[in-house]
Amino acid sequence: MWLPWGTAFLALWGATLSVNFHVDLNMAGIQGNIKLDSILQTALINLTSICENVTITLREFPVMYGNFLEPCEPLQTGNQLYQFTFNKPLQSNATFKVSGLFLANRGLAGLSLVVKTCSRQACGNVRKPGSTIRTWQAKFYSFIVGEAYFRQEGDEASLTVMTDFVVARAGESVPLNVSLYLSPTCNSSERKMNVSLGTYKVGIQPQAMKLGIWVANATVTPFALLGYKDQWLCAEVKPVGAKSVNALINMNGVRGGFNFTQVSPFDPTEILVSFENVTGLEKYFHVHKFPVPQRKDPQENLCDRSSTGDHWNPFNANVTAASYPKAPGATHDLYEVGDLSGRHGPLDGMNAFASMITDWNLPLFGRNSIVGRSIVIHKADNSRFSCGTIGYEGDMITAVAVFRKTVVGRIIFRQLKSNQYSDMSIYLDLSYSNASALPTANHKWHVHEFPISTETDTDSEACSSTKGGFIPAGMEAGVNNSERCQPLNPFLCEVSDCSGRHKALNLSNLVRSADSKAFFTDTILPLSGPGSILGKSLMIHGAAQTWTRVACANITFLRPSLGKTGQWFGSKQVEGAFSVSQNLDVDPTGISVSFTNLGSLCGGYHVHKLPIMPNSSDPCSDPLIRGHFNPFLVNVTLSPAPGTGTVDKYEVGDISGKYGTLANKDTFSQQRLDSNLPLSESYSILGRSLVIHYSNGSRLQCANIEPQKAPDGEWVRAKVEFNGSVSGSILMVQQVFPDGSYSDTTIEVNLKSSETQGTELEWYILNRFLQKEDGQCPQAADAEAYNPHDIYQGPGYSSSCSQGYPLHCAVGDMAGKHGRVTAGTRQLVTDANLPLAGDLTVVGRGLVLKRGLDVLDCALIGLEGPIVTTLVFPMMTAFSRYEFRSAVAIVLTEPLWKVNILPEGPIEMVLGKCLKISFFVIGYSDRAELESIQDHPVMQKFRSSPLCSPGTLPNGAALALTSQQQPVLWLLALGLLPWLQLVATSAF
Repeated sequence: MWLPWGTAFLALWGATLSVNFHVDLNMAGIQGNIKLDSILQTALINLTSICENVTITLREFPVMYGNFLEPCEPLQTGNQLYQFTFNKPLQSNATFKVSGLFLANRGLAGLSLVVKTCSRQACGNVRKPGSTIRTWQAKFYSFIVGEAYFRQEGDEASLTVMTDFVVARAGESVPLNVSLYLSPTCNSSERKMNVSLGTYKVGIQPQAMKLGIWVANATVTPFALLGYKDQWLCAEVKPVGAKSVNALINMNGVRGGFNFTQVSPFDPTEILVSFENVTGLEKYFHVHKFPVPQRKDPQENLCDRSSTGDHWNPFNANVTAASYPKAPGATHDLYEVGDLSGRHGPLDGMNAFASMITDWNLPLFGRNSIVGRSIVIHKADNSRFSCGTIGYEGDMITAVAVFRKTVVGRIIFRQLKSNQYSDMSIYLDLSYSNASALPTANHKWHVHEFPISTETDTDSEACSSTKGGFIPAGMEAGVNNSERCQPLNPFLCEVSDCSGRHKALNLSNLVRSADSKAFFTDTILPLSGPGSILGKSLMIHGAAQTWTRVACANITFLRPSLGKTGQWFGSKQVEGAFSVSQNLDVDPTGISVSFTNLGSLCGGYHVHKLPIMPNSSDPCSDPLIRGHFNPFLVNVTLSPAPGTGTVDKYEVGDISGKYGTLANKDTFSQQRLDSNLPLSESYSILGRSLVIHYSNGSRLQCANIEPQKAPDGEWVRAKVEFNGSVSGSILMVQQVFPDGSYSDTTIEVNLKSSETQGTELEWYILNRFLQKEDGQCPQAADAEAYNPHDIYQGPGYSSSCSQGYPLHCAVGDMAGKHGRVTAGTRQLVTDANLPLAGDLTVVGRGLVLKRGLDVLDCALIGLEGPIVTTLVFPMMTAFSRYEFRSAVAIVLTEPLWKVNILPEGPIEMVLGKCLKISFFVIGYSDRAELESIQDHPVMQKFRSSPLCSPGTLPNGAALALTSQQQPVLWLLALGLLPWLQLVATSAF
């Protein structure tokens, strides 16, 4: 296809219909437009800041706005097709003859136009006014890598095909010629069904080659085929849909938001700004690096640097330089990408504000995308005032890698559910678990092939079980290309190489800091399809680019948090439901309210602190469910009138305060987005209650806001019962999932103390179960909080471990995560770091209540529901937890993930050793099947012997043999076998 430019131009264009074209320019200090008239063969030029000599060229590949520092270079805009120059000063609306430009059999729409003048160049895309262009995309990942775009204008049958290809394998010295086809299938042999799109050149590493070719009478099909000699590649063809994202602002009295829309990477971004209650104090607004976090304490400024970071400035514009624009009016590329008020003007001096803005340097596509970041509104003194996360309204897939050992925190992956080609947002918030650790830099991070093994036999095997980097079939392009892999060449990176496509990580010891965060937009990784990273693992390697494995975590699907009111108590007059949903804690919570039979009797409705006790005589009463849920200590006397203020000015639970009451209504339906109604972590409303009040404030009826079960989830419930100087119970409920992930644990504490001393108690879950002696818990010095992840608890621990950062706490440090519990007062807490299932379950361990150094009481964390089964069998050379669980799963025909081993240790005997294993199967309660499980042939390795006999324990039974029982086993070893069944089936 390589011809002299004039010949190529004529071959591509020929004669055209009479059409006008338009080019807008806003770049490099040059602003204005150029209009091309196909009838008069003229160019009407209306540009500012140009010099005497002007060169205008048309190029094959359109401009991708906001994606590159130098977007007009041939590397980004492809080959030159036409050029004309002017050597005299241009006046506004100057018209010039451009004979030959329209001698084409196609229009000019979709090409880029570059203006060079004054040692500067600006570029824009040619469009036909009033016409729409549809865009499709195909991605190739093998020996040829890159993207092909297919663009179609209006209802025309022709396509503009644009390729951006590079040879993946090193050593090629000349560009390759490849054939491109559209096809209904991936079968390259069915040539008669395929539509040839011609031959295309492929760039040599490291530079891809951009080409654009017009093809008549071509229709987009589901697949694209790329051929080189006898090798063929196939890729799905996916539509590039317009992106529309929103930033909801509802904070500090400012209500409104921003809507951003970009039709494709080749179009500018349209911004709809709409506000009410603007007081005049607000002035500047910018895109910042990170999303707005969920509030963790009452004093937290969600918009400060530690939360949202600095302005989004991917091209490192120097705001302190004399050349940086000090006012609106300069071309958009001269400002930071995130400096919206800099280029569009401030918000000050208005009570309300609404405007539609076109932005030429604010991408929603590509590595510089603003999607998933935040908008921050500043006061005139530049202090941060209000903020909101920029997010999709459409369905998203969200995945998470939670790091719990050495490195603590999480990495969030988000992608549109409808298209695995869509960009993926990656948000990291990681730091060392050791608060006194020194910061380290340049850590590689990669997706690995396998998830972390469930084995806990040797801790050192945890990260080694992930094997090597993940290389999905058909996506091998980056193999052996690590030296070429870089952010501007993402297709030359291994799919697994996140640090190559973005940058290596720096790790600090700070838990609430911009230094612990990073945000990237990935154009390669998928969360769906054959190359999905779901179910894989993420590895963080050593500092200074070393390959030591420092930390690892599985990449699991993050299910939305859902809640809905259950059974109504009280009058039950009102019917309907209150439902809530939240995809991720940085997202607002969706509220759906639908009430009927209100009878014009009702006033407010609120979330209250505690769940209902159904068997009580007055379940909605204040002594039982207490007052409104108000964790951030809002002074309600200062709250605005209902429905007039921003959500942070009301109690978290004051739903009718935020959105209006039920007064004088018989039916009521409403859908809202609330950025101050968490459904996860410490301040979640799930598990609490909703109260509908009469118009006089008294309580009409109430219902619990019940967490909703995911389709693949299962509930696990545990209970701790105290019957000593402290009486009562602690109930724990959690949802667990097949991929090993689990929801927050909801904990209801209901304790009473017979002592007259202080009732505030510290509470800890221990590494083991402490057996009472003569009804008293031992004052054990080794009764340390359960800490399976070896969280450092030395200097700095108390400042890093807190209610807002539970991953920095030992799992069993309940006081560190939630504060003390108060005997005589019901409490509800939500714990994001308390597993009730899996290898590290707290079930079967002991929970201790202390006052100071004194242990007041201790009890076992037992299961509610599934039967705990205990098998005792001879010790083997190497016991495999995985093998044991697999055998049980096969016998019971249950999924492996449902089989959970409880904490146990070997039982030493005089004449040998036995291993005692207690396990439960989530949702399984067939006692007869469990009692006979050792008789099954699959369990042959785990059968009992005369000295090691099985037994099935009732729920809540002690799950470890104590020192007092060792003499019994010694008697057994001496031949007193009649004792065997008694010991094996007793509740120890």
